[in-house]
Amino acid sequence: MKRRKHGRAAWHIAASGTALAKRFRNDAELAAASTRVVAHRTTMLAEALTSADPRAGVEVARMGAEKISAATQGGAAALVESFSAGRLWFGLWFRQTARTMALASALSGTRTQSGALSVATRTMEAMSADLLTTGMALTRLVQNVTDAAIQPIHRTAVANARRLTG
Repeated sequence: MKRRKHGRAAWHIAASGTALAKRFRNDAELAAASTRVVAHRTTMLAEALTSADPRAGVEVARMGAEKISAATQGGAAALVESFSAGRLWFGLWFRQTARTMALASALSGTRTQSGALSVATRTMEAMSADLLTTGMALTRLVQNVTDAAIQPIHRTAVANARRLTG
């Protein structure tokens, strides 16, 4: 039975558009929050240098701990997310090997040059489709790894912006 394929492309385009809008929104929120936090902390540190404000030392210590924590969490999340790359590469290798073996078997059964060319053409089309599909999956994987790595930084920056600017 042949699979139905119509309508899937529109769904993928809509889903990728929604994901892209979410990424853009998160990036804009991160940029705005970071700007507010840097401005507030710079002002606080400048005032501390002239008046020996004890809050500046506490804020510097907090800032360092937050950066280390966010970087550690982001790195761990990116590492976990990137484990699926091995599955993608293995799947590609397995499909390509299976298609090559099937090609060898099919070529041994052909009796004409045009039949061999037809079999080889169909196999190459399928192998090319495998490569394109894997390439698209790897692109999504890189996006997911990046999103996982940036999420703790985003969360920390937004929380700091709320805490520092009220």
